[in-house]
Amino acid sequence: TAFNYVTSASNTFIPLFAKELGAAKYELGFVTTLICLAGMAGSSLSDKIGRKLGIKRSIFINLILLVVSYCFAIPFVDNLYILYIMVFIGGFNGYLLVSQNLGLILKNVDPSYKSSVVSFYQSFYGLGMIFGPILTGFIRDTIGINAGYIVIGFIGLATAFISLYYKPSLELTAKQ
Repeated sequence: TAFNYVTSASNTFIPLFAKELGAAKYELGFVTTLICLAGMAGSSLSDKIGRKLGIKRSIFINLILLVVSYCFAIPFVDNLYILYIMVFIGGFNGYLLVSQNLGLILKNVDPSYKSSVVSFYQSFYGLGMIFGPILTGFIRDTIGINAGYIVIGFIGLATAFISLYYKPSLELTAKQ
């Protein structure tokens, strides 16, 4: 939920940054589409990257890249094309994380329970989608949009470091 908070809150306000950088209306649509295209790429490579790096290391690195690109870079970007690059990096890593988390969750689940487990995960994941933009919007209205991104950035960094120490037995290898 914490990394979904980062992505949902960030994705909600990315078009505002693009607009401030002079994006035309079609570019506002493009920046949103770019998130999805990057996500498709990240999702399709999640298994390969997880096996190459090890799942814990992969999750940690992807969370760091997501947070750096979305929370600490986007608010300070002054070029629309750099914004596109940061959006792609964040979208790629965000969707890669979703795929890897689902893989870990379903790894040892009996097939008859998999749909229930995925439904529960999606419901819990949805909390970040609801409260991320609300909280970030409140922070934006109170102390500014950049501050909102910095706050969610620190939440994301905390999540990344917690992921290093959570359940050390979850390493996937090529043998599994």
